[in-house]
Formats: sequence, structure tokens, C-alpha cells
Amino acid sequence: MKILLIALCILFLLAVCKKVKTTSAKGKEKAGIKQLKTGESESEPLKNGSIILPTEVREFGYCVSHGYCYYSVVLHNPNKNKAVKYTRLHLSAKDEAGNLSASGDDIVPIIYPKQDYVHASQIFALDDAHADVTVEVLEPDASDITDAGMTENYTPLRVISAVKEKGCIIGELQNDNDRDIDNVGVTVIFRDDNGKLAGGTSTLVQSVSAKSAAQYEITLFKSFETDKFELYANIWE
Repeated sequence: MKILLIALCILFLLAVCKKVKTTSAKGKEKAGIKQLKTGESESEPLKNGSIILPTEVREFGYCVSHGYCYYSVVLHNPNKNKAVKYTRLHLSAKDEAGNLSASGDDIVPIIYPKQDYVHASQIFALDDAHADVTVEVLEPDASDITDAGMTENYTPLRVISAVKEKGCIIGELQNDNDRDIDNVGVTVIFRDDNGKLAGGTSTLVQSVSAKSAAQYEITLFKSFETDKFELYANIWE
């Protein structure tokens, strides 16, 4: 009888320990794996442990020129207090049969809270002019999420002049910030007759002084050049 009671006590203790261990594991799993959707409150963490809303793709377009794919995209950071550094973009091209033709990744340096970032670039070799190209914003690493209070106040850069000549656009951009900016990306995006984004390209301007203007020049590709174009300047650091 005494042996039976001892055995029952051991079984009871084992059951209690297992229950405690299971509850602890579930609590750890719940600590942060939900991706917030646009419109949800900033109160639940991502699986990387950061509390953010995902970067939005507001517009996207592309064209195929001389065997390469050129794309343009308008991104938006919907967060009120968090900047996102090194936003990773994954682009894929599929042929008419749905087979993957090409893929590639690109990076946008930083998108400040409640601001847009317009970017355009060549992404990969692509001979199929009828390919369907899509873009996906990958989830950022926890180390790439920065509280607005930890970043310097930033005033968006402005393109203040643009003259379109044969094969290029030249003009000036303005830095209204109180600090020098080492690198600025100047981007031109083109739209078709229906206003849809087509291709685009960018150039880099170095050493733009605080409260000053700087010149830029963008080389154009005639195959996707249209009369409807827009220019943007963004920090590239």
C-alpha cells in the first residue's frame, strides 16, 4: 500500500511539472509572432519582436528595355513613430504560362514615419516583354526598426528644377535639413497615357550641404521615356 501511494505521488508530480512546462512554452510562443495588418492598432508585435505596421506598396510599374526590367515603386511607411531602415523588396517575373522567368532583390535605405519613398531601378535581365512582374515587401529585421525619437528630425528633400533634354534630365535638388547629407538618390518615374507607372531610373548625388541646393543629372532610356514623368529626391544612407 505504501509503495502504491509513493508511486501515485510521483505520477502526480510529473503531471504537474509537464503542465507547468507546457504553459511556459505557450506563453513564450505568444510573446510575438503576429504580423499586423494595415488598419490595426500598433499594440501587437511581429514575429521579430517589433511592433510595426507593414510598409505599403502604393504604386508599382515596370517595363522591359534592351533585355532588362526597369521598375518604379511608391512605398509608404504607415507608422506614426517608427522609421524602417533597409526595406527589402523582392521582385519576380513570370511568363505567360506562369513559370518563373527571373527574380531579384533591392533595398530602400530608410522610410521615415508617415512618409512615402519613391524608387526606381534596373532589377534583372528579362527578354520577355510580356512577362508579369510583381513586387513584395519583405518583413524587416528587428534591428532595422527605429523609434522616431532616436532618429534626427528629417525634412524631405525637394527637386526644385528639372530640364528634360535629349537623353537626360538635369536640374537641382534642395536640402532643407540642418545637417549635410552624404548621399541623395534622385529618381525619375514615367507614366503611360493612362497614368499608370512604367519604368524609371535613379542617379546618386553626393555631399549635399545643409540648407543648400545641389545639381543632378539623370541619363534616360528612350525605350521607356514618356512625356509624363515625375522627379523625387530621397536620402540614401
